[in-house]
This record gives sequence, structure tokens and C-alpha cells, in this order.
Amino acid sequence: TLDTLSAAAARTKKIKLGTDVLQVPLYQPVDLARRVVTLDHISQGRFILGAGLGWIPKEFDHMGVPFKERGGRMDELLEIMIRLWTEEEVTYEGKYYHLHEAVVNPKPVHKPYPPILMGGLYTNIQRGAPGADRKGGWNSRGIRRAVRFATGWIPGGRPDLNVCREGMAHLKEEATEQGRSLNDAEF
Repeated sequence: TLDTLSAAAARTKKIKLGTDVLQVPLYQPVDLARRVVTLDHISQGRFILGAGLGWIPKEFDHMGVPFKERGGRMDELLEIMIRLWTEEEVTYEGKYYHLHEAVVNPKPVHKPYPPILMGGLYTNIQRGAPGADRKGGWNSRGIRRAVRFATGWIPGGRPDLNVCREGMAHLKEEATEQGRSLNDAEF
């Protein structure tokens, strides 16, 4: 996906390019941060990162990443990437990732960093993953993650207008708790 978008970015001048959605927990933070910055530079700031957890356990098995760790990994990964894009040097000690004086240069063209749109947040039982133990409804941890790290939301599946309104209500409520303000048109 990122390689294809790099090719498209090199051949276009105006369209925005993005992922809908990239399974972030399947990547390593420094590698993904560098790849996103490369795309941001090639596209001259037109790249948008659509970030998601992923929902098919076998895809995680094939990459050696425990499916049940994907949320925690994504939280750490997003925090690390944002720090790599905005700080000169990053040292990080988390549960899943450990970095000592990591550097990503150049910094992104898009300031302070490329937009991050969080995918999903609502689980529709009918499209659950094969073999996954899933429940329908709103993902409160995902909502907290979106408010903390994202600049926008990509509703998953085929949501109707009521699902979008309900989702924004949940996001705004969480934003208030985190001391952030969200605008429907911008988020």
C-alpha cells in the first residue's frame, strides 16, 4: 500500500493520498514513521495516514504479532511516531517497544505531522473476523485512542448517518474528558 501510494505521489501534484486503513500494529514504529515521512515528502504534504487495528487474527499470526496485543501496540506505536516526527531524538520504554535515542530526519512537510484518521471504532457483528471473538458496539478504548492521537475518524463498514452522529457524540464526550475540543466538520 505505502509503496503504491509513493508511486502515485510521484506522479500527481494535487490529489490527497491516504490509507483506508493501514493496520498499524503490524509495523515497527521507526520503520513506519520513516515510511510515512517519505510519503509526506514525495507528496509534498498531501499524505493522510488512515490507521486501524486490523481484525483478522491470521494476518497477525503470519507477521508474528499476537492478535490480542494489537491495541496496546498501536497506542505505543502512535505515541512513538508522533514523537519521532516532532522531537529531535526519542528514548522510549514501553511494554512492546524500547528505543534509545531514535531519530527520524527529515521531519514531515505537513506540520506538525501528517494527518492521522482513525479507522473503525464501531464493531458490526455481521462483518466480524473469521475465528475472532468479537462483540458488536462501540470500542471505548478505540475512542480514547482516536481522541488522543487522531486528527479525524474514518467510520468502518457501511455506517449510516445515525452511526456517524452517535460516534461523534462518543468522540466529543471523550475529548471533553481529555481536555480537547472536536469539531464535526474537521474531525
